[in-house]
Amino acid sequence: MTWWEDVHGDPCRECGTSWVVGFERAVEDVARVPWEFALLLPLAGPPTSGWSGTEYTVHVADTLRSWSERLVAALAGDAAVPAGHDADELAAARRYGSFGPGAALWAVRRATEEWCDVVREAHARGVAVRHARHGDLSAHDIALRNRHGALHHVGDVRRLAVP
Repeated sequence: MTWWEDVHGDPCRECGTSWVVGFERAVEDVARVPWEFALLLPLAGPPTSGWSGTEYTVHVADTLRSWSERLVAALAGDAAVPAGHDADELAAARRYGSFGPGAALWAVRRATEEWCDVVREAHARGVAVRHARHGDLSAHDIALRNRHGALHHVGDVRRLAVP
């Protein structure tokens, strides 16, 4: 069992996402996320707690971009790998609440396209990223983690959708 299965369950206790999928399926699922957000954001009401639909969309974009940067560093053979971030601190620094849906959707589309390209290249080349707490993560590991996060947040926005 991986640490993320131990933390979230398999399937995830909150969102029902399974961790048992192949690499290409994981990438394809992430590739569809911008379109899911595009369908859901117009239906999303105000949050009862936590982030708005737009804020979740920007968060997913930032997370995918961050992992893309780590993968690019590993592909380039850089000794230093960009550090992770605290999601709430980044949301405050970037003022997620100031984003409109148009900018958020653009950001998540671009970040997803870049992520798909780089995670496929890393997978093809067998490159791993050294994580401070969890050791070496393969492109498949990263695809699974990012798939879970993205699908989980699509579910968060779906719950905000007004019937």
